[in-house]
Amino acid sequence: MSKRTGKSSPPVETLPPRTPAPWRNDAVLCAFLVALTLVAYSQVSRLGFVNFDDDEYVTDNSHVQAGLTPANVWWAFTTGTNSNWHPLTWLSHMLDVSLFGLNPVGHHFTSLVLHLVNTALLYWLLRRMTGERGLSAVVAALFAVHPLHVESVAWVAERKDVLSTMFWFLTTLAYVRYVEKPDWGRYGVVVGLFALGLMAKPMLVTLPFTLLLLDYWPLQRVVAITPAAEGGRYRNFGHLIIEKIPLFVLAAASCVITYLVQRGGGAMTSSTNIALPTRVGNAVVAYANYLGKALWPHGLAAYYPHLGPELRWWMLIGPLLVLILTTALVLWRRRAQPYLPVGWFWYLGALVPVIGLVQVGEQAMADRYTYVPVIGPFIMAVWGINDVLRRSPRHRHWGVLLAAPVLLAFSVVTWIQVGYWRDSETLFRHALAVTDRNHVAHTNLGELLLTRDKNDEAIEHLRKAVEINPRNEVAWNNLGSGLLKTGQIDEAAVYLSRALEVRPNYFNAHCLLGMALTKQGRIAEATEHYVSAARLAPEDLRPHWMLQETAADLMRDNKASEAVIPLRALVELRPNDAAVHFNLAMALERLGEAGGARQEYSEALRLKPDLREAKSGLERVK
Repeated sequence: MSKRTGKSSPPVETLPPRTPAPWRNDAVLCAFLVALTLVAYSQVSRLGFVNFDDDEYVTDNSHVQAGLTPANVWWAFTTGTNSNWHPLTWLSHMLDVSLFGLNPVGHHFTSLVLHLVNTALLYWLLRRMTGERGLSAVVAALFAVHPLHVESVAWVAERKDVLSTMFWFLTTLAYVRYVEKPDWGRYGVVVGLFALGLMAKPMLVTLPFTLLLLDYWPLQRVVAITPAAEGGRYRNFGHLIIEKIPLFVLAAASCVITYLVQRGGGAMTSSTNIALPTRVGNAVVAYANYLGKALWPHGLAAYYPHLGPELRWWMLIGPLLVLILTTALVLWRRRAQPYLPVGWFWYLGALVPVIGLVQVGEQAMADRYTYVPVIGPFIMAVWGINDVLRRSPRHRHWGVLLAAPVLLAFSVVTWIQVGYWRDSETLFRHALAVTDRNHVAHTNLGELLLTRDKNDEAIEHLRKAVEINPRNEVAWNNLGSGLLKTGQIDEAAVYLSRALEVRPNYFNAHCLLGMALTKQGRIAEATEHYVSAARLAPEDLRPHWMLQETAADLMRDNKASEAVIPLRALVELRPNDAAVHFNLAMALERLGEAGGARQEYSEALRLKPDLREAKSGLERVK
């Protein structure tokens, strides 16, 4: 009633408060994740290529540099270069060259975009499976800005990490869609995406196992048919395994292909150099170290040297206790907190292909290997902390207060870590600062310093590298190269021979040793090494040029008898080259071997009838 008139006031229509549509909230969170990631990786535009596989994948790879062509697409699907079969990775590098040339900014931009896509996919995957918007966003944010992931994003040669992970998440999303409404078409999409992921990086072989974990939680496809008090029997688990047989078959095929390619490329030779007990011990330590770096990311390096025989049994006690106690805890809490065993076994299982039980390379561990596995501990931490905070009526506020400083700290460390990938010198000087006895960092830094004519410092680093690891053939080779540059020929020849003792099919060492032997006047031995190099890489003409230059120098010095040796080798390597036959004919003519000269002049004319110099020479020796 109105106090003034006593009449009823007209009713006021009150609208319910406006709430953003669910998709709008998701879009806002995704935009936040993108912005956070871009800030953490803002130094990416300053990064160049590094002399750590970037040359083999891009800057010195003739197939990649030619861009996307039918011939190069065929090469991508048939090559085992770098001891890997990952055609989609090669195609992505070729596409970058087609778009950006050899401007490193474009290549780094592609990797960053893939990382952003992966972050959004992870958020959406967790959001769709669990219905938890905030918790999913925190896990995705940790994934986006954790310093352990810098190596996968900032290293061009590790494109396979971010590319394959995109297919990992897409496969899992397709699987969730299939679970919601099972049919053959949706299952076919799962199998197809999984196959594409394996063609980007074989580390996806563990994905079928993680799908089984997701069946347990959060998809809850493992249904209890008896109460927990009676032992908690479950149904459907056998069916869930049978359901994934096509995925297991693809994973097994990928394992076989990877094994054959890596064995053929020599990447698995370190398995024979490192005893199985040592590899098992290193795996235990690595599992614990990865967890430590996930919690406190310090001392991150591009290469962590393997302790090998220096790994002692007592070093395993702490890491082994961590693994055993954590496993016991998550199994004990599996019913009350099912995300704990899922996250833990996700972590343990996803690392199996790269934990070092089958040693590929000589590293003890690598940050890039955690790109997918560490998602498991992130889930454990975020959901676990949320369960603790939920007891408080203001648990959401406490959650934000806890998450914000952690994400800020990780973002700052990531920004700093990205800066170390600016160039090779910065990268490996940092690695030497945070690791001990790092022969790979000494080797790569020494190689870089040689290209900058800082020969004395380069030789010092390379001597340290071979002192740490006498089986480092690259360091022996580069040390020999540095000594050649400084005129220490005899010592250079000794070290280059050492490189070939470790790796007899080392192309560069054969070429450099040929140069050293030539300077020592040992022409026949030098020629043998040039010929070996030419046969190792028939498409590389450098050994041919070296033979040609050696012969030309000897002819200028009136040493025709010695010039004949490299010239005969050239004739065998290039039997259809008229100029080679002509040069050999001139050398034989100088030696007075008229018959041999006549034969070579005739062959030169047969190959090139208009070669007037050969006609004149033939007339002289008739």
